[in-house]
Amino acid sequence: MTTEPNPATVALVADTAPAIIVFGTDDTGKPHASTFTIDQRGDAIRAAGLMSFRAFAVEGETLTALAAKIPAGKVFNSGKGFVPFVKREVGEQLEQLAQVKPDLLIAVPFPEDGDDLSGGEAVTPLDALPKDWGGIAVGSRVLAQDDPDDGWWEAIVQHVHEGGTQGQPCQIFTLMWEAFPDDDRFVRRFDQVALLHPDFAVGHADQPDGVEEA
Repeated sequence: MTTEPNPATVALVADTAPAIIVFGTDDTGKPHASTFTIDQRGDAIRAAGLMSFRAFAVEGETLTALAAKIPAGKVFNSGKGFVPFVKREVGEQLEQLAQVKPDLLIAVPFPEDGDDLSGGEAVTPLDALPKDWGGIAVGSRVLAQDDPDDGWWEAIVQHVHEGGTQGQPCQIFTLMWEAFPDDDRFVRRFDQVALLHPDFAVGHADQPDGVEEA
């Protein structure tokens, strides 16, 4: 006779299981890494950016097994995280995986001179909309999702970052919800945003040629 797993127990394990690995090396070349749960996702990504570290989504057997060897992390009030030393072989495995599985690297906004990831003065939208992904710049209005069930919402690009790995660049954006400017900034990869039609204007979107209004 088999016993069905308790749904509450399964949910608890899922909530506390490692979902993100933040990793990197310090100024002396020593490897650091720590794991974070899905509920710590936002803080962990922000901390990784402030520390110039990278972040992995824990997916698949290889990363799940590796996450079991890495201590749990913590995010301080300063925004930076507790990411302790790990064995050199663990650091080397993470660096190797970053090369072969760049799709599992999470978008991390690395701060540059003058960047403020804690949310300083908001960038206002540009008058012109980007016509393609290569035209997205600071101030561009794009569409993004928070909860897929809520659909797509307008967001304004606050910073543009170059992420990914060597040979596999991945443009990353720090965004602000246009309708909710007081909410925290958030990050998305280029393939996680959508473009509005170039003829779109706030409060009015003309129908493309050949399309009649209902």
